[in-house]
Amino acid sequence: MKLSEFEMTDIESILMSRENEDLIFQRLSEMMVESRTKAQTLITQYVNKQKAIQNKIKTNHETINQLQHQSKDQERQLQEWALEQKVLQKKISNNNKSIDQLKEEIALEKNKKEELTLKLVDLETDQERLKNEKIKNYDALKRALGLYKEKLNIHFMVEILKDFDRVKITYFQKENPKKDYYCIQLLNYNNIIWKVESIVPELDSKHLEYLNLDFTKDYEILEINKLIPKLRHLFVEHYLSP
Repeated sequence: MKLSEFEMTDIESILMSRENEDLIFQRLSEMMVESRTKAQTLITQYVNKQKAIQNKIKTNHETINQLQHQSKDQERQLQEWALEQKVLQKKISNNNKSIDQLKEEIALEKNKKEELTLKLVDLETDQERLKNEKIKNYDALKRALGLYKEKLNIHFMVEILKDFDRVKITYFQKENPKKDYYCIQLLNYNNIIWKVESIVPELDSKHLEYLNLDFTKDYEILEINKLIPKLRHLFVEHYLSP
């Protein structure tokens, strides 16, 4: 009787042990399937993200190549414009000398006043014509900077004065409708020499070093051309409000 009871209990333990083992294996199998599914999802997300990054890098490279090509064309146009400005300024300078000389002769030679006055009128007319040509050349400069205006969102304004011209370039027109902030003001002497008059907002000394900018230094048009996008990048990185 005791032996039978022992054998029956032992068989039940074995059956229960196998049942628990099956449950454990079933649970492990479910966990493995779940882990594989999660891993596959993560891998798919990673691959898709890498593809998106590669596409973005490709697009950026294409944009950079396009800008570099357009920049070369623009630099050539600016060189041609600078030469035209030098020739035009020479004519203006010669006319200024003639006007000053004629004014002195009018004061000394009253008898020739009418004749000299007519000559003065002609020269002043030529001066106005040359001034208009100068304005047209600034318009040509604006067109040459068309790439910057489109890509950098800038506004270009010229004030023609007696001894020099004042050029104001303003960035971010939408964020800066009054055009009194995020701007650089330049002075142009004889269409050859350029100076940086002011920058708003005022830059830190380290940023002036980054731009290699000296307010007392004379610059050429090509140097100013390179400064324009570099200053915009600096504004975006350190000064533009989020």
